[in-house]
Amino acid sequence: VENTFSVVHWGKFPAPSKISEQLVGGIISVSASGEALAVLKEDGSLICWQNSGEEQSPAAVAPNDMSNIVSVCGNENAFAALQIGGQVITWGDKADGGDHSSVDPPPTNIRAIYAAMYAFAAVNEDGKVFTWGRAQRGGDSSHVRDDLASDVVSIVGNRG
Repeated sequence: VENTFSVVHWGKFPAPSKISEQLVGGIISVSASGEALAVLKEDGSLICWQNSGEEQSPAAVAPNDMSNIVSVCGNENAFAALQIGGQVITWGDKADGGDHSSVDPPPTNIRAIYAAMYAFAAVNEDGKVFTWGRAQRGGDSSHVRDDLASDVVSIVGNRG
């Protein structure tokens, strides 16, 4: 069965025409931040664009090494993508989760990523949770570290 899903967009700030052409067929999912959209295609590539007329949002500029993506989620100002093999790629506002490089130990063998308003959480194959983003908004889970060390099945983010 061929995937013929496409994205139809409208409103004050639709996708530029050069992007619109890429949104026909092969779409798996669409994720949004407060300022940008990310479309995951079945070939594992991402298409991102800003959905406002404000100055360039960091969330609208995905890293160049975006390939083999299996899922993507957005929060208010950033995105996190999961690659085949369990690697995480982040971009957008660094304080709001657009940079996961400070996570210690680094997230590996990730099976799912979840977004809250200003933070992200990732669960690895062992059920261990990794968090990053604004500490007071879910980016710091150190006070419940032992509860999140293994066997976590799913996470739900909130807008708080």
